[in-house]
Amino acid sequence: MSKLYHSEKGHVIPTLGEELTRFRQARKLLELPATTVPATLYLLARPWPDTPEPLRLRVNSVELPAIAPAAVGYTWYPVPLAAGLLQAGPNTFEFWTGAGAMNAWSLALEGGHAHPQSWTSDDGGTT
Repeated sequence: MSKLYHSEKGHVIPTLGEELTRFRQARKLLELPATTVPATLYLLARPWPDTPEPLRLRVNSVELPAIAPAAVGYTWYPVPLAAGLLQAGPNTFEFWTGAGAMNAWSLALEGGHAHPQSWTSDDGGTT
């Protein structure tokens, strides 16, 4: 199984990651087909060296277990998703850390989409 969804090519820009904090959060909307079985989200991210902060995430408003930093540099992190968590149609994925500064985690970006359905928030996810 590919680690890329049908709308992605895997052409990330290593120097252009989305830095995440408790204030600066990222949101991705994916239109997915119906499923009744567990799934796996593959997340390409990099922790800063020596960060103690885990990467936190929510899928469709359900907070999942945080991801502990592993290797320095971009790494694919598999995130198991329980059956029933994903729905047919739009699914919202949200990412943040507890850090107060942009020195904890960076989310990989893939450029070149006319309508990427991705957003950042600088107010802790309120908008």
